[in-house]
Order: sequence, then structure tokens, then C-alpha cells
Amino acid sequence: GVTGVQTCALPILAEAVRAEVDDLPEREREAVLATYFDASSAADVAGLLGTSVRAVEGLLRRARARLGARLQRSAAD
Repeated sequence: GVTGVQTCALPILAEAVRAEVDDLPEREREAVLATYFDASSAADVAGLLGTSVRAVEGLLRRARARLGARLQRSAAD
């Protein structure tokens, strides 16, 4: 289950993630927001960005790697 400490930490974590998403390169940010915040499919995101599904998958892969590294650094500080 979720503890009281975890419940209190969730808004802080969400804020940190959103701040890091806002700092992503524009195309990565657009792909992440459309995919994870708007629940759009890769095909829909590809249409929105005027690119291929494969390119969207690459953008998301790079964004996840970048976010993971940044959030790990933030957690270590």
C-alpha cells in the first residue's frame, strides 16, 4: 500500500518530473506531453509532429533516458 510519507512525496515528485519535462528539447517535450499527459498514441503524436511513429519512439526513448539521468542526479543532491 501507499504510506502517508509516500502520499506527501507524490506532489513533490510530480513537480520535479514536470520541471524536468519542461526543460527537455522542444520535440522531445512535445512527444512526452502528448504521449504521457494527453494519452495520445504514437501514431497520433507522429501526425501532430509531422513525423513517423519510429521517430516518435526515438524521441520518447531519448527523453526517458534524459529524464532518468536528470532525476537521478536531483535525487542524489
